[in-house]
Amino acid sequence: MDVTLLTITPEAETIICIVARNSTLSKAHGEENNAKLIRSCIRKGELPILRHAQATFQIQGISRVCSHQLITHVFMPRIQESRRKVKAAKLYSIPPEFKTDNELEGMYHYGMTFMYNLYEKFLEKGATKGAARYCLPEGFATSLTATANMEEWRKIIKDRYIHPDADWEIHNVVGEIFKILKKECPNVFYDLEYNKKELEEGYKSNEKLLQQVSFDFNTVDRRGE
Repeated sequence: MDVTLLTITPEAETIICIVARNSTLSKAHGEENNAKLIRSCIRKGELPILRHAQATFQIQGISRVCSHQLITHVFMPRIQESRRKVKAAKLYSIPPEFKTDNELEGMYHYGMTFMYNLYEKFLEKGATKGAARYCLPEGFATSLTATANMEEWRKIIKDRYIHPDADWEIHNVVGEIFKILKKECPNVFYDLEYNKKELEEGYKSNEKLLQQVSFDFNTVDRRGE
């Protein structure tokens, strides 16, 4: 898996502050005041100001399982490697739980190798890449280029990196994106890792609350209906 920052809005935090000052009419400038302004807006939930800066990443060597999770974020435009036009490489992701059991890992490698050999055999027989791709399991590698504004990247980081139920592969991918963005725009992402444990507890608390609400709803006295 490889994550590369292709481009980011120049002076991203400065642009965000210009937008914020259009709203507040604040005249305080300078690096220190910029940091205070961005962090204050984030604490107040004024996140739309972050939409005026964006970043584009190239993500290579991830499974189709992982890419399918990424593309569910509809406000993240992306272009994915075409299996109709590009011959698949014999490269696939291995779930960590398979690595804890030699038999499972061996079976997985055998199955993936068998299906890739079948894929190549179809191509040798004259099948198009578009048809032969049906042989490939979702664990095989793909690549994509993805762009999102800073508000959306914050959401993706919360859902796919911080959330305790995030799948292992997308957790690792978004974790790399987070490291890069935190370095490029430290004030935009200042609160996420610092409050990571607190946010995890928040997700757990919300799950308990939803279970309780469901329980209460199911035990409502409905005799009056």
